[in-house]
Amino acid sequence: MNSLPDILSQQQEDERRRSIRALLRHPLLTPEGPDKQAFALARRHAAWLSDWFAAQAGWTMHADHAVVRLKKVPGDNEDPSRGASVGGNQRRNGTNGKGSQNLFSRRRYVLTCLALAALERAEAQVTLGRLAERIVALAADPKVHAKSGKVFGSWTLAKEYKFNDRNGTRPDWGKAFREGG
Repeated sequence: MNSLPDILSQQQEDERRRSIRALLRHPLLTPEGPDKQAFALARRHAAWLSDWFAAQAGWTMHADHAVVRLKKVPGDNEDPSRGASVGGNQRRNGTNGKGSQNLFSRRRYVLTCLALAALERAEAQVTLGRLAERIVALAADPKVHAKSGKVFGSWTLAKEYKFNDRNGTRPDWGKAFREGG
């Protein structure tokens, strides 16, 4: 059973997560707007959200009794840390408007995220065939979006997606932990 501080902490994290998503979706929130609850949550967590957006994206946020406004500033495409493009005449998935080609479309980013999720849940060494099977299983799951941003035990996901270790077993470390062994 969870303690009250744990429950309150989880509730606070959920509220902040909902506020972030609401502000990314609608950078201008008002009490009369379409999402009154998002406005109230953003006001409640304004200081934390302002710090988070400043640290994570370099954006500023203003909040008062009438409005919560997130000022999104486009990223600098000349920044060398933005490595998803190449110069020259190489053909990829479109152009970024500055003479270089984009390496990653939205589809490629999604596939990369699925591959990373599959690798995170894989054993230390995995073949490309097994990795491809796991990516296909993750991509085919209609409930995968509901898992976004949450933490799961590898044994839970292995059971759900029918993944086995190289030796064919499916260890359940959660069960072993609960049973004290």
